[in-house]
Amino acid sequence: MPFGLTVTAAWTGAASANGGTLTVKVVTGAAASQNGQTASSNTVTTPQLAITPNATGSLIYGVGGQFNDSTTFTANASTTFSANFADTVNNVCYGTFRSTGTTTSGTPVTLGATLPTETSGLLNIAMAEILAAAGAALAEHASSPAVVSVTGAESATTAPFQPPPGSLIVVQVTPNGTGGTPETDRKSTRLNSSH
Repeated sequence: MPFGLTVTAAWTGAASANGGTLTVKVVTGAAASQNGQTASSNTVTTPQLAITPNATGSLIYGVGGQFNDSTTFTANASTTFSANFADTVNNVCYGTFRSTGTTTSGTPVTLGATLPTETSGLLNIAMAEILAAAGAALAEHASSPAVVSVTGAESATTAPFQPPPGSLIVVQVTPNGTGGTPETDRKSTRLNSSH
């Protein structure tokens, strides 16, 4: 019987500006155990970061937030942005991205953007390696819902979607939780269903 999933992300804070971006990707061919490499920083001045993958054939997914500039990100050569949203009301840019190509184990790759730069410490980035199952190739499935970007809100919900059984659901959230220290986050969850 057909069904539809939705994903909701919510965040909180205590100041005046809020908003964010939610990207959900349905990934097929993923390993049952996801213990890939992760990396994050809230001290970079350019919105990119190096990560050294644990495996060959992985994809790296990430999020970035520029909290003092509403100019959209300029992707570097190894990065494909799925969301690149400029909130001109709150002077914030939200991004979600993945590596353009698959990884080689032990070979560092720098992901993110070349611009805009930031010196005030309000630029955050986080990444996670998504591992492929043995003998499989990772692919983003067409059932992935559209990106949701919000201004003046502290939650976002996708449209209903119907991923195939055994898919990995990669959830990327770039929130401007209205407190003094904005954060970015990335989560992944395995979908197990026989429907």
